[in-house]
Amino acid sequence: MRESRLLLLVLLFPLLSLRLLLLVLFLLFLLLGLLLLILLLLFLLLRLLLLVLLLPVLLLGFLLLVLLLLLLLLRLLLLVLLLLFLLLGFLLLVLLLLLLLLRLLLLVLLLLFLLLGFLLLVLLLLLLLLRLLLLVLLLLFLLLSFLLLVLLLLLLLLRLLLLVLLLLFLLLGFLLLVLLLLLLLLRLLLLVLLLLFLLLGFLLLVLLLLFLLLRLLLLVLLLLLLLLGTLGLALLLLGLSLFLLLGLLFVLLILLSISRSGGSDKTEQNCRGDDESESFHESYLTFPLTSVTPRFQRKRRKRCLTVSF
Repeated sequence: MRESRLLLLVLLFPLLSLRLLLLVLFLLFLLLGLLLLILLLLFLLLRLLLLVLLLPVLLLGFLLLVLLLLLLLLRLLLLVLLLLFLLLGFLLLVLLLLLLLLRLLLLVLLLLFLLLGFLLLVLLLLLLLLRLLLLVLLLLFLLLSFLLLVLLLLLLLLRLLLLVLLLLFLLLGFLLLVLLLLLLLLRLLLLVLLLLFLLLGFLLLVLLLLFLLLRLLLLVLLLLLLLLGTLGLALLLLGLSLFLLLGLLFVLLILLSISRSGGSDKTEQNCRGDDESESFHESYLTFPLTSVTPRFQRKRRKRCLTVSF
């Protein structure tokens, strides 16, 4: 009987040690569950942060509409928006780094779960070996069959529990894979948001350049209009001066024509007076009237014509 008791104690010792190991594993699993809950809370916080980031984006769209109406204040507001976009890009980079760190943590957890699964497989093999040993002991110790049957039942229960734990670990691994996929999707969304913010910054820079070009064009047009105004004034002054010169020339021509007509009348009157005096003197001369030759008449005409000219 003593020998049988000693054998029972020897057999129960590994079972008790296995029970302790299972309790330790159960505590580890509870700790892992707490860690997973903390990770879920972190993911919810990240989601709230993303929603908070979406709200400033909508506000920025409204500000852009207001900026389109207020063209005079565009330059200052665009500089402020560029600074905001740079800050948002920095925050998104920080979030990406945090997501990479979370991904590394999840990979470490997956490795830990794989190691735990390997340990559980080893334990299953050990349990199978123990079952074989118990069968041998049943054949050897027929008297202790009842106790051995009880032990077999307990081992079966442990096996079922281990199988359930394996299924739970598989489900946890599947959930971790789903979480990794979600993290990848979040990373892609963050990259898309970064690209959108960069495009908005580029468009704002293009608008600034366009407004500067429009300002330069307006200045050039103002200069051209000033030059055209000066040229028009110069042309008007030249036209007025030419018009005055032409008027003066016309007046001078009229005065010359009047002076010439007056001089010709005086010369004709003088010629007529000379003719009458000469005819009068010739009438009292000894020569007859018929002796006045046509030669003298021609000379008189020529003299009158030269005087008139």
